[in-house]
Amino acid sequence: MADALHSRAFEMGPTCPRHCFLALALTSSPYLAGLCMAVIGGSFTIGTVAAVSTRQQLVPDHMLGRVVNVFRLIGNGAAPIGAAVGGVIAARYAMGAPIVVGGLLTIAVAGLSLLPKFRRSAADSEPQQAAQR
Repeated sequence: MADALHSRAFEMGPTCPRHCFLALALTSSPYLAGLCMAVIGGSFTIGTVAAVSTRQQLVPDHMLGRVVNVFRLIGNGAAPIGAAVGGVIAARYAMGAPIVVGGLLTIAVAGLSLLPKFRRSAADSEPQQAAQR
Protein backbone atom coordinates (compact mmCIF):
# COMPACT_ATOMS: atom_id res chain seq x y z
CA MET A 1 0.00 0.00 0.00
CA ALA A 2 2.83 2.41 0.84
CA ASP A 3 4.40 1.81 -2.58
CA ALA A 4 1.11 2.62 -4.30
CA LEU A 5 0.79 5.78 -2.22
CA HIS A 6 4.36 6.83 -3.09
CA SER A 7 3.69 6.13 -6.75
CA ARG A 8 0.52 8.23 -6.77
CA ALA A 9 2.17 11.11 -4.88
CA PHE A 10 5.20 10.99 -7.17
CA GLU A 11 2.95 11.23 -10.24
CA MET A 12 0.84 14.00 -8.72
CA GLY A 13 3.79 16.37 -8.38
CA PRO A 14 4.22 17.06 -12.09
CA THR A 15 0.71 16.23 -13.33
CA CYS A 16 -1.69 17.95 -10.91
CA PRO A 17 -0.92 21.62 -11.61
CA ARG A 18 -0.98 21.54 -15.41
CA HIS A 19 -4.46 23.08 -15.61
CA CYS A 20 -3.57 25.58 -12.91
CA PHE A 21 -0.66 26.91 -14.97
CA LEU A 22 -3.01 27.57 -17.86
CA ALA A 23 -5.64 29.18 -15.62
CA LEU A 24 -2.93 31.28 -13.95
CA ALA A 25 -1.71 32.53 -17.31
CA LEU A 26 -5.20 33.45 -18.50
CA THR A 27 -6.86 34.89 -15.40
CA SER A 28 -7.00 38.46 -14.18
CA SER A 29 -8.66 37.47 -10.89
CA PRO A 30 -6.32 37.64 -7.90
CA TYR A 31 -8.46 35.04 -6.10
CA LEU A 32 -8.21 32.49 -8.89
CA ALA A 33 -4.49 33.24 -9.25
CA GLY A 34 -4.00 32.66 -5.52
CA LEU A 35 -5.91 29.39 -5.65
CA CYS A 36 -3.85 28.24 -8.64
CA MET A 37 -0.61 29.11 -6.87
CA ALA A 38 -1.75 27.18 -3.79
CA VAL A 39 -2.55 24.08 -5.86
CA ILE A 40 0.74 24.32 -7.77
CA GLY A 41 2.76 24.77 -4.58
CA GLY A 42 0.93 22.00 -2.76
CA SER A 43 1.31 19.50 -5.57
CA PHE A 44 5.02 20.22 -5.95
CA THR A 45 5.41 19.81 -2.19
CA ILE A 46 3.71 16.41 -2.31
CA GLY A 47 5.89 15.39 -5.25
CA THR A 48 9.03 16.52 -3.43
CA VAL A 49 8.15 14.56 -0.30
CA ALA A 50 7.53 11.45 -2.39
CA ALA A 51 10.81 11.94 -4.27
CA VAL A 52 12.82 12.40 -1.06
CA SER A 53 11.20 9.34 0.54
CA THR A 54 11.87 7.25 -2.55
CA ARG A 55 15.46 8.46 -2.75
CA GLN A 56 16.04 7.56 0.90
CA GLN A 57 14.70 4.06 0.25
CA LEU A 58 16.70 3.41 -2.92
CA VAL A 59 20.09 5.02 -2.27
CA PRO A 60 22.54 3.17 -0.02
CA ASP A 61 23.27 5.01 3.24
CA HIS A 62 26.94 5.62 2.44
CA MET A 63 25.97 7.39 -0.84
CA LEU A 64 22.95 9.36 0.38
CA GLY A 65 24.83 12.59 1.18
CA ARG A 66 26.43 12.71 -2.26
CA VAL A 67 23.16 12.00 -4.05
CA VAL A 68 21.28 14.66 -2.06
CA ASN A 69 23.98 17.23 -2.86
CA VAL A 70 23.77 16.45 -6.58
CA PHE A 71 19.99 16.96 -6.44
CA ARG A 72 20.50 20.28 -4.66
CA LEU A 73 23.17 21.38 -7.13
CA ILE A 74 20.92 20.67 -10.09
CA GLY A 75 17.76 22.10 -8.48
CA ASN A 76 19.32 25.23 -7.02
CA GLY A 77 21.55 25.76 -10.04
CA ALA A 78 18.65 25.55 -12.46
CA ALA A 79 16.54 28.16 -10.63
CA PRO A 80 18.52 31.25 -11.74
CA ILE A 81 18.78 29.88 -15.26
CA GLY A 82 15.00 29.37 -15.36
CA ALA A 83 14.44 32.86 -13.97
CA ALA A 84 16.65 34.37 -16.69
CA VAL A 85 14.92 32.39 -19.44
CA GLY A 86 11.51 33.36 -18.01
CA GLY A 87 12.54 37.02 -18.01
CA VAL A 88 13.63 36.85 -21.63
CA ILE A 89 10.38 35.13 -22.64
CA ALA A 90 8.32 37.73 -20.73
CA ALA A 91 10.24 40.64 -22.26
CA ARG A 92 9.93 39.25 -25.76
CA TYR A 93 6.31 38.05 -25.73
CA ALA A 94 4.09 38.85 -22.73
CA MET A 95 4.07 38.65 -18.95
CA GLY A 96 1.94 35.50 -18.98
CA ALA A 97 4.11 33.70 -21.55
CA PRO A 98 6.59 32.19 -19.04
CA ILE A 99 3.67 30.68 -17.13
CA VAL A 100 2.29 29.11 -20.31
CA VAL A 101 5.75 27.76 -21.17
CA GLY A 102 6.07 26.40 -17.63
CA GLY A 103 2.70 24.70 -17.96
CA LEU A 104 3.68 23.15 -21.30
CA LEU A 105 6.93 21.89 -19.80
CA THR A 106 5.00 20.44 -16.87
CA ILE A 107 2.72 18.58 -19.30
CA ALA A 108 5.79 17.29 -21.17
CA VAL A 109 7.34 15.99 -17.95
CA ALA A 110 4.04 14.40 -16.96
CA GLY A 111 3.91 12.71 -20.36
CA LEU A 112 7.45 11.40 -19.92
CA SER A 113 6.55 10.01 -16.52
CA LEU A 114 3.93 7.81 -18.20
CA LEU A 115 6.49 6.08 -20.42
CA PRO A 116 7.41 2.57 -19.24
CA LYS A 117 11.12 3.42 -19.41
CA PHE A 118 10.73 5.95 -16.59
CA ARG A 119 8.38 3.87 -14.43
CA ARG A 120 9.99 1.70 -11.78
CA SER A 121 8.61 0.62 -8.48
CA ALA A 122 10.55 0.22 -5.26
CA ALA A 123 10.04 -3.55 -5.60
CA ASP A 124 12.02 -3.52 -8.86
CA SER A 125 15.05 -2.00 -7.14
CA GLU A 126 15.03 -4.14 -3.97
CA PRO A 127 17.13 -6.92 -5.58
CA GLN A 128 19.67 -4.29 -6.65
CA GLN A 129 19.89 -2.95 -3.09
CA ALA A 130 20.31 -6.43 -1.66
CA ALA A 131 23.10 -7.17 -4.12
CA GLN A 132 24.94 -3.96 -3.19
CA ARG A 133 24.88 -4.69 0.54
